[in-house]
Amino acid sequence: MNPVSTNINTPTESASPEEKVRAKAKAAAKLRRSLSCLVPIQPHGSKRPFFCIHPNAGVVFPYYELAFNLANVQPFYGLQSVGIAGKSQPLTSIEEMATHYIKAVRTVQPFGPYALGGWSLGGLIAFEMAQQLQRVGESVVLVSLDGLANQSNKFINSWEVIKFISTSVVRNIWPYVFDYLNLTSFEKEQCDKPKGHALRDRTELPISNRIAYIAQGIAQRAETAKFRQEAIRRLFPVLWKNTTAFINYKPQVYPGRMILLRSYGTSRKYRRYPNLGWSNLVQQGIEIHEIPGHHLNILRQPHVKAVAATLQACLDDN
Repeated sequence: MNPVSTNINTPTESASPEEKVRAKAKAAAKLRRSLSCLVPIQPHGSKRPFFCIHPNAGVVFPYYELAFNLANVQPFYGLQSVGIAGKSQPLTSIEEMATHYIKAVRTVQPFGPYALGGWSLGGLIAFEMAQQLQRVGESVVLVSLDGLANQSNKFINSWEVIKFISTSVVRNIWPYVFDYLNLTSFEKEQCDKPKGHALRDRTELPISNRIAYIAQGIAQRAETAKFRQEAIRRLFPVLWKNTTAFINYKPQVYPGRMILLRSYGTSRKYRRYPNLGWSNLVQQGIEIHEIPGHHLNILRQPHVKAVAATLQACLDDN
């Protein structure tokens, strides 16, 4: 049924702490390095799959904790930007991204009804995907995780981006940056360890072996630094293309409805736009659910548990 999913082996309770760490690191590596834009974060379960589109940075690792706080039978797929993995060039428009991601979604679920959503920019891309799917007769459950609608005016969109970066991103994005850098380093270090490797007291080694051990450690740290640089190098072009795609996108009126999970912090910031700009773009109305936190911490503890509970209820009811 799922020709593109990555089999994630969950370590058993009897596994040693080292085996559990290694299994989790290898699973994370497979997810992040997937050459497909479709990342099977939690592909198992009997419920309708939820496909969650990447935010502006193009990565889907912020969704890991959300996915694993949902019901055990709720399949959860992330869609990462083309260009995050491999040598493919990033896509340049929201419409192009939506078309590409729909093809990926259909490798898992050929026919609707579909459940689509996304955090931040991901909500806007999911909105365009829903537009394209409805035009060919498919039904969609559309969920925006605190995502703002954009305007048809490029100047207004550009100003919103500048304002968002200067007031919110600069102060609150660093936990995600550190997570991304630590994830890339951690998974490489763990995946490069030979099976059965255990930490040893280096002072117990013979001098010749000790020197070799230290030299190996230095080489590994250098390789990890290079790995981080490559990850960052891929990230910036994707971030730029996604930002310009947001600025240039001209949304059309969607004939369906939307479920909007709106954070307390965002609702206070945009008091004039209680629907976060979607009211004139969604024909059949918006179902709003308040969630704790602000835009950049709703997918982190402790707020992610409440977000997951609200999201699961919405998926089950629709």
